[in-house]
Amino acid sequence: MTTHYLIESHHSTLLLTQLYTQLLLPHTPLPTYFFSYTTNRFNQAKPKTDVESRVYECLSHKNWGSSSTIMNEISRDTYDYDKFPIITKIVWESLENQRPAAWRVVFKALTLLEHLVKNGSERCVDDARNHGHVLRGLHQFNYYEGTVDRGLGVKEKSKQIVEILGDDERIREERGKAKKLREKFGGSLGGVGSGG
Repeated sequence: MTTHYLIESHHSTLLLTQLYTQLLLPHTPLPTYFFSYTTNRFNQAKPKTDVESRVYECLSHKNWGSSSTIMNEISRDTYDYDKFPIITKIVWESLENQRPAAWRVVFKALTLLEHLVKNGSERCVDDARNHGHVLRGLHQFNYYEGTVDRGLGVKEKSKQIVEILGDDERIREERGKAKKLREKFGGSLGGVGSGG
């Protein structure tokens, strides 16, 4: 399955994978650093707009969270008619098509989605509700590194988002809190009606 994912990602990755698996160590799994290297190389090689670059940076495999500055910029971009579908396409692809070992990307996509529901355009709420089946599917997400359950954060975050999306009053409340925070720290995200 992992090889299939990499084959779809990049032609040179296919060649490297075949060399490693067929010639060098046919009965040994590929090391994890190999996957992160090839995936990062793939993301760097893709031509991107500024919007795509910000979203990919936010969803990187790196071992730290996304900055609130970048997430706020992405939230601001959701108010633009042309940028909204670009953002949501990448977010949903990250949630639907990831192998379990990419749990960090899935968790970051959920974190970004939660931020967009609270800070982005109203369309983010509608879009997230329309993809509720994807979020509910993540309630069963499993991935262990040794004895550590890395899927636990994904399960919990997806449940929190589904819970928020199911309660109109809570969404209004969360969007109101987010708007007050933006105003307090001097940043308005979108155009007219940006807070909710």
